[in-house]
Amino acid sequence: MSCAGGGLTLALMQRLAQEGLGLPAALGLMAPWCDLRNAGDTLTTLTGIDPVLQYDQNLAGPALDYVGGDAARLSDPLVSPLLADYGNGRPFPATLIQVG
Repeated sequence: MSCAGGGLTLALMQRLAQEGLGLPAALGLMAPWCDLRNAGDTLTTLTGIDPVLQYDQNLAGPALDYVGGDAARLSDPLVSPLLADYGNGRPFPATLIQVG
């Protein structure tokens, strides 16, 4: 139900930066799931319009499975890359984000 690959890619970019490893020149992300918490305006404003965004029915289970049932880990920037600090002094790759 989610596009986890984009979120995983962003988490990988964080980890590579933390380790001082090279980053790619560019990224292409397709509808990345960047915040696994039950938060954000889109979940509120589109919950009755977009059936995928019904957190309790469609997203809570996969999110908790990803963190082994530990809901506190949903706020970890490596789990929810939207929460990461991208102003760490290293240039971030040029990024194209596609959503629909």
